[in-house]
Amino acid sequence: MSESLSELRSGLTPRALAFGILWVFIATLWQTVFWGLSTVPIGNMPGAEQLTGMPTVAVFFAFVTIMIGNVLLSKMRFTVQEHTVVYAMMLLAGAPVGFYQGWFYLTALFGWRRPANNEVLAWVPSHLIPPKEVVDPALTGGVAVPWGEVSGFMTTFVVMYLLWGFYGLFSALILRRQLIEVERAPFPYATPGIELIRQSEEADGKPRIINFSIRGTKVLWVGILVGFICYLPWLLNALAPEIFVVPWSYTWEGGFFFNLDGAPINLWTILPQVMGCFWLNPELIAFAYMVPADILLSAGWGWFIFTWIVPIIEDALAITPKAAGWSHCYSPYWFYGMSHGIRHALAFDWGGVLGLGVAMVFLNARYLSNTIKRIFAPEAGEAERNGMTYRAMWIALIITFVLFFIFLTSWASWSPIMALFVLIYMQIYFFGQTYMKAEAGPQEWYWYWYTDDFVSAAVVFGTAKFPLSPGPQSALYEFALYPYMFGYPSSCAIQCTSLEGFKVADATKTRPRDLIIAYGITMPIVYILTIVFCVWMAYTFGITRLRTPNWGGFGNTAASFYDRPAGYLPDAEKIQFFAWGFIATILLLILRMRFVWFPVHPAGIVVGVGADVKAGPAFWVAWFLKYITLKVGGTALYERVVPFAVGVGVGAVLLRIIHAAVVTGITLSVGL
Repeated sequence: MSESLSELRSGLTPRALAFGILWVFIATLWQTVFWGLSTVPIGNMPGAEQLTGMPTVAVFFAFVTIMIGNVLLSKMRFTVQEHTVVYAMMLLAGAPVGFYQGWFYLTALFGWRRPANNEVLAWVPSHLIPPKEVVDPALTGGVAVPWGEVSGFMTTFVVMYLLWGFYGLFSALILRRQLIEVERAPFPYATPGIELIRQSEEADGKPRIINFSIRGTKVLWVGILVGFICYLPWLLNALAPEIFVVPWSYTWEGGFFFNLDGAPINLWTILPQVMGCFWLNPELIAFAYMVPADILLSAGWGWFIFTWIVPIIEDALAITPKAAGWSHCYSPYWFYGMSHGIRHALAFDWGGVLGLGVAMVFLNARYLSNTIKRIFAPEAGEAERNGMTYRAMWIALIITFVLFFIFLTSWASWSPIMALFVLIYMQIYFFGQTYMKAEAGPQEWYWYWYTDDFVSAAVVFGTAKFPLSPGPQSALYEFALYPYMFGYPSSCAIQCTSLEGFKVADATKTRPRDLIIAYGITMPIVYILTIVFCVWMAYTFGITRLRTPNWGGFGNTAASFYDRPAGYLPDAEKIQFFAWGFIATILLLILRMRFVWFPVHPAGIVVGVGADVKAGPAFWVAWFLKYITLKVGGTALYERVVPFAVGVGVGAVLLRIIHAAVVTGITLSVGL
């Protein structure tokens, strides 16, 4: 460790916990309620954060804490360690495993009570889904919440994600020392938090954040103003719809589906609608500026080549047949992929991340084996240095794994082999996401349907060859429930998010144990509040009247899992793309390790070509900005710009909160 144990300070004070819990409540309320009531996608949540792991919510509330605890109430003088504890709590509160997954889980499982899903219900444990007479009133709302009847459903959600969260936390703890202290992995998205927390330190008798004699302070406030102004048109548009709005980005709720009505599918028919394919959020560009240049180069140019060059070549060579009609996309490249059957995103989002996961297991095998040895021969000061002894970490991880296994096989009625398979499979995937978070910042958005084929193949093969499940239909139930338990939540894996907090703690000399306790307090609050808010809104306003139904699977209910061709085995094309993505990513990693000059980074390719392809344009722009900055002023100029980038994130989220509140108020005043 770069500093001795005596330099570590505690930030786990009553006032830090009080601020943290208050902000967690507000952030969960904001994200969950505004998500359901706001009719404008860009204003109801932290936007690209849920897809890229960008800590805008945590950065914003760190700013608010500094302004209250060090400026307005200057006698409080929050320490950097206290700010670190609050920041770590907000990292988990800002992750969409709470509000986002709450809506997804509720609308999907309530949707299983629809008549089309009667076949599913024969295999669904009754305690997972309330009876039909309890579910139906939630569709239109206007009734009191039957808390007793939905208590089993709510308990399942809380228990499942607490197991998920603590399993990820203990996994992160085992990796923490290797990634943060030994390898000194950059964790680029930790930089905004570190930079902002340091603004709370005093200089010339007052906090740096209001000491305008310091150049960095001025730059920070200019960035806040710019971030605020960038989204100001959205607020004005909400008040006066005739005001033009700059479409920094679209989301799927924006409705950019293409219906070419039989017209030829090529880049030129797509080009007029291409604006909806870019995510050029100012804060996404600003935070990407802090990502290492080689990853920006790989992500940005990877996106450009696979978006604009490869499709033209494939089209000219007639590699795959065209198919006109509806298609859902995030970029021309994705549109081409879905309409032509070209699955580059499948290759890198599935094969690529799993390839990184397998590689990370091998690269850290010696370290992991040494941690096991420490179970029997602990180091002096190990608990203080790491927050827990390795013996305690491994015991906690094993206990959580066993409890999760028991939960899946008893409460959720999964077969033992399926439960074991999925837990191990997801752990490997988490290793890949951890590599992404440590090196690139984004941890990769995990679109579960890419692995549906893989999991379904395992289900069918196991049903036929092993006592995986009592019968094919129950196996399909396991498969249908899989994405709601393991799909979207892994996109904001607690393992990755908590490691980012530990990186901030390392920079601020905060005791790791403080963060472990803070995380342990935050997770149950977030998950309990999330499901309470979601259920209350469903019965108060009605699922079919909120903006969430089609999102959580209510429109595409469990019946869709049963409407596929018999056999469920993935086709050869998907396996082929998985295989070459898996191999290509590992080869790129080997080349990076073997040749220092090799410019292509596998983590960057996964960001720019995988499911985070939406963020590719922002990384491309950030690469240009960073390249110019380093060319003109070198490292010194780059470091001067960092406070500006942090400020853009703060200003953007501030305006988004105001905008979401205004839009929600307007929505309630005129009716849903």
